[in-house]
Amino acid sequence: MATNEQGEYTIDIPEGSSKILQFSYVALVPREVKIGNTKEINISLVPAVTEEQEVVVVGYGTQKKQAITGAVVQADLKKYENVASNNVLERVKGTIAGLNVAGTNTAGGLATVSIRGQNSINAGSAPLLVVDGAIFRGTLNDIAPADIESFTVLKDASAAAVYGSRSANGVILIETKKGSGSNGKPQFDVNVSYGTSSELKHLDVYDGPGYIQRLLDIRQSLGQVADPTQVAAYLQVEEAKNYNATPGHTPTLVDPYSLFRQTGNMLNATVSYSQKTDKTQYYISGSMVNQKGVITDDQYKHYSARVNVESNLTNWLKVGVRAYYSNVSYPGRTIYGTSGGGSSSSPYWFSPYATLKDANGSYLQFPQTTTSFNNPLLANPGCSDK
Repeated sequence: MATNEQGEYTIDIPEGSSKILQFSYVALVPREVKIGNTKEINISLVPAVTEEQEVVVVGYGTQKKQAITGAVVQADLKKYENVASNNVLERVKGTIAGLNVAGTNTAGGLATVSIRGQNSINAGSAPLLVVDGAIFRGTLNDIAPADIESFTVLKDASAAAVYGSRSANGVILIETKKGSGSNGKPQFDVNVSYGTSSELKHLDVYDGPGYIQRLLDIRQSLGQVADPTQVAAYLQVEEAKNYNATPGHTPTLVDPYSLFRQTGNMLNATVSYSQKTDKTQYYISGSMVNQKGVITDDQYKHYSARVNVESNLTNWLKVGVRAYYSNVSYPGRTIYGTSGGGSSSSPYWFSPYATLKDANGSYLQFPQTTTSFNNPLLANPGCSDK
């Protein structure tokens, strides 16, 4: 049966009935009441919360989900919260459709990121980064992953309605953690991790015979004489001396690139203290990352601290502060060309017949005689530890 316009109704039921009366209405939560000996039953129904009434954080405020015409995706950070990482991109990579995160090959390297591909030819393609409602001018290496509560991606041009033309490449919204506790008690968390890394595949470089064959092939392609019996005449002075030093032309450096290889490692530590009461909530944390890459002298260090405090002074006035400190450094000196580039001091171009040190044990500036190639070990003293 249905009620009248005022919600009044009358129904005949035998006294002491054990039946249940159900009340329902469109968009309201239904209720069931056991009748018993009750002669008058007054019911209030509450609105049903559906997916279309969910609230989504966008830009500087919130909107109902049905008002969002663009694509909004939030990363599941809980699933990867125990993964040791330098930045949050290493945790969300491959988990959000349309978010493209490139790889890195150096300690502390920050991957390039784009949303739904390249959207600009001459301008930058990086998405706009918004942290705690404000446009963030730093990088994701500045934010400790343990401090991040939510990571949301706005993936299309509808973000321009909030952020303007700067959001043409999409928007990444980050909310940092606020206060939390258990049974009114503060929460204290410590997370320490340590791991090692190595090259997935060693870079292949020429051995002695391969280097000589390459030299002969180049001369032949240039139309020059390439006589295998006259190899010493085609080499630099230092190379020729080492080439002729043994009857079998034994190389002085069997694998030149091995001089720059090492086992990498990373130490990651985070300490946080938080509390939440009826009036105040706060979150305080400190984080440290110390990473050594797989190439000698490739180092990365990051120290950060964060303080988030929020207090309700009255039922209409709320005050708070969100502050952070970040120090990122790369104390090692770069070994140029370790990825196979063409730098004049690249170990990629080391000859197997080069001489590293002089008679006094000091590094030679020109290990192959030619002044077009500088000794990368001399340019990077930290490599002498090898």
